[in-house]
Amino acid sequence: MRTELVYQNDMNLFTLTAKIISYIVKEDSKAVMILDQTIFYPQGGGQPSDVGTIKSQSGLFKVKMAKMNPETGQVEHEGVIDQGIFAVDEEVSLDVDGAARLLHSRLHSAGHLLDHAIQSLSIPLKGTKGYHFPAGPYVEYIPTGDIDLTSTGLDLLKKNIETRSHEMIAEKRPITVVTSKLEDLETTVRETLPEKARNAEFVRLVHFEGAPIPGPCGGTHVTNTSEIGNFVIKKVSFKANALRIAYKCE
Repeated sequence: MRTELVYQNDMNLFTLTAKIISYIVKEDSKAVMILDQTIFYPQGGGQPSDVGTIKSQSGLFKVKMAKMNPETGQVEHEGVIDQGIFAVDEEVSLDVDGAARLLHSRLHSAGHLLDHAIQSLSIPLKGTKGYHFPAGPYVEYIPTGDIDLTSTGLDLLKKNIETRSHEMIAEKRPITVVTSKLEDLETTVRETLPEKARNAEFVRLVHFEGAPIPGPCGGTHVTNTSEIGNFVIKKVSFKANALRIAYKCE
């Protein structure tokens, strides 16, 4: 039985009732819990895991990490039993740390904001990797055309992308997430998808209003560019044929 990923449809839902499918107790009060549905985002796609608590009538389980098992399609909630007991088929209450989730969503949306700012400026860069953790977030690109990679050129690139990003934040553009059948997508969108997404039946896409092409993503996001907050590009560097843009959200 696959875990229903409730967070994908409602990214601002921080509490939920679920049923325990599997529960394994390990040493030192550690345990792994699998539920029929979850609001805990499992670490992956450049975004860290949600943290929080799962409560039963008598027990308290502190979730330290959620992981997706790709073979079973189940989210494994790893953590520590703080008190009480739990049982299979028992109903439990989930509570995600909303402050941590919001920060993760802001950072993830900021990474996509960079993509769209670069698109709108017609800079020949193709995104290859995103790291949206609070400690040192960045996005990496490979040049697909002529770019001035001198120190002066990278400084100008930083200034132009940051200015465009600030404009898009000030424009308060809505951000929407839609899951579509691959066959229903426009050719221009399908051509930009990574191989894994091109082989899937359904694709989850993040749309920034006004952006020409949405981006595939399984993560959580804010609902408006203004919610990204104070966005700063810390550094633009080029090494081993990769251009890295390091940023932060204050």
